[in-house]
Amino acid sequence: MSEPSQRMYILLLTDSNRDDGGLRDAEIANILVAAPRRLSASLSNVFAGVMAVLSRKEQKQTRRLDGEGEATLTMLAGSEPPAGQARLTLILLAGRLVTFEIVETISSSTVCTAL
Repeated sequence: MSEPSQRMYILLLTDSNRDDGGLRDAEIANILVAAPRRLSASLSNVFAGVMAVLSRKEQKQTRRLDGEGEATLTMLAGSEPPAGQARLTLILLAGRLVTFEIVETISSSTVCTAL
């Protein structure tokens, strides 16, 4: 059994919500034919990983465009393209937002997401 599979199996066997209330370390070691020390180390790794996931802080992303900026972008998207251009591109729209000082910088992918 591979190491990740064994860790998953150990976690399932220790689950206290099981009908049997979860198995003890010695019982799990007998089932997996593993040394109790190895089982203890695996359990420590599993629980450390679970705690790391649970304690992770949510990353906040700042928005480039507020409501007014999005309204301006929508208005610009419906306007005529500049002379010599057949249509407005995302790059042209991003450039106009910078030109009109709506934002300092903005990527064409952010413009695409906002539209």
